[in-house]
Amino acid sequence: MFDIGREQKPDVAFGFGPHYCLGASLATLEAEVALRVLLARTRRFRRVDDAPLPIPPSIVFRGVTRLPVVLEPA
Repeated sequence: MFDIGREQKPDVAFGFGPHYCLGASLATLEAEVALRVLLARTRRFRRVDDAPLPIPPSIVFRGVTRLPVVLEPA
């Protein structure tokens, strides 16, 4: 049942199974296009510093929470 007054959760996951997001394919395509344009307009990029990457202690989320970089325009 859809409850518009339910507590909002901060996640942005696409879900899975019958609850998989209808807009997931569009969001994936938009991200792919945005990254292609960004990389085409960037000569190179480098990390801001050599500090250890912040990796959350989670068995569900695999990846860094921040990755500061500097982009050099092409």
